[in-house]
Amino acid sequence: FNHPQRVGTVTITAALPVNVTAGQVLAQDLVLQPTGTVTGTVRTATGAVSVGRAVDLLVDVANTANRLRATTDSGGVYRFNDVPLGTFTVQTTDPTTAVLVKGIATVAQDQTSTVDLTYPGSGTVQVTVTYTTGAPAANARVDIQRTPLGTAFNLAGNTDANGQLSIPNVPAGGFILRVQRPGSVSVLTRIDVAGTMDAAIVSSTVVLPPVGSAQ
Repeated sequence: FNHPQRVGTVTITAALPVNVTAGQVLAQDLVLQPTGTVTGTVRTATGAVSVGRAVDLLVDVANTANRLRATTDSGGVYRFNDVPLGTFTVQTTDPTTAVLVKGIATVAQDQTSTVDLTYPGSGTVQVTVTYTTGAPAANARVDIQRTPLGTAFNLAGNTDANGQLSIPNVPAGGFILRVQRPGSVSVLTRIDVAGTMDAAIVSSTVVLPPVGSAQ
């Protein structure tokens, strides 16, 4: 039968070989496949419980669209019942930073496996962009690569009149700022600056390279 916590196709099966002769009425009990339970608590980086968060258990390695899903309760606790035996990935996405947090659950028959998950810390990057003269670079485009999320750069915004921009909800770990000189789209007029998010607020000053003019 279909698992009540399924997303996609997840079934619990039972098998029993039966030999029936003509006219015979045979009563047999079906025994479902052995299962166990997976539970745990989801917390923020500060240790507070995270309520109403979706947690997935990947029961189908060949097709991860088939999974079990639970939601944390008022105590931050999730629970999966009737999980097939084996070793599975449990995962949840941090709603603040979009970082996917994973754990490993080993399920034994009639046993409960506990896998607690904790979202990473995050903070704000305070960017100041200037020219080599020290003057603020207003309206400079700033993109950011959040290393825990992959290698893609995403638009963070443009600097204000003081050459400043605040980028919130940057996950703990490395990041790279890519700053484009205002009014230019050439790759020769942008600069990449690496940093590490290891505090509530991290300041990063970017000095744009000078450009010349063709005669």
